[in-house]
This record gives sequence, C-alpha cells and structure tokens, in this order.
Amino acid sequence: MEKTPISIIIDDSAPLIHVYREHSPTGKTEDGRLLADEIPNSFLDKFCDISERFGIRGKFSVVPAPGCRGDIVNGITGHDTEDVRYWLDTVNKRLAASYDFCPEILTHHHTLDLSTGKYMEIDERS
Repeated sequence: MEKTPISIIIDDSAPLIHVYREHSPTGKTEDGRLLADEIPNSFLDKFCDISERFGIRGKFSVVPAPGCRGDIVNGITGHDTEDVRYWLDTVNKRLAASYDFCPEILTHHHTLDLSTGKYMEIDERS
C-alpha cells in the first residue's frame, strides 16, 4: 500500500505550561469541559512516539516565555528546572530530524521587555 505523506503544524507549544488555558477566562472549553492545568512531559513522549511511528513531519513552534512565568532558558516558576530541560532535550533529540522549529512570539501573553526581563501590559491583542 502506498503511504500518504502527513505534515502537521504544532503551534504554541511550551514545556509544561498549558498555553491555551492561560488565555481562557474560565479555564473551560466552550462546551464546559475543564482544561488541564498543565501539559505533562508524558504527553510530549506520546506525541514523539506517534510522530516517529508514522513518520510525521512538520513545524513545531515553542513559546519561549510561557504564561508570564519565566522562560525556557532561565526556568519556569512552579516547575522543576529538570522537567523543563527534559522537555527541551526530548524535543531536540526526538523531533529535530522531522520538524522545523521556530520561536513563538514574545508577546503571546504579555510583552516581555528583553532589556529588563519584566512583562509589560501589552499583549498580542493590544
């Protein structure tokens, strides 16, 4: 049987932080289901398993400063540095051959002032 090429765009990924929940005023989906507080590394592991199994390729964007809780280099408040490092290492080792990586915008939540490291009251909707 001939294979059908599969490509996927993974937008707004981040270590452990549920980026969509950060923007949700209710913490729920439109049909009332609760959104998870975070996305565990086990979810990334399963995604990598599926990508490798089926040869999926695509684009993978990473939010460098998710939820105004720090950044992926210096640490994310409320999360162990080793868990963040695991996420970054896993993405690099298991997805780099099949995905193009790009940073997501720094204004995804509040704008990050790179000169001060502080968040400003400007976001992507301002």
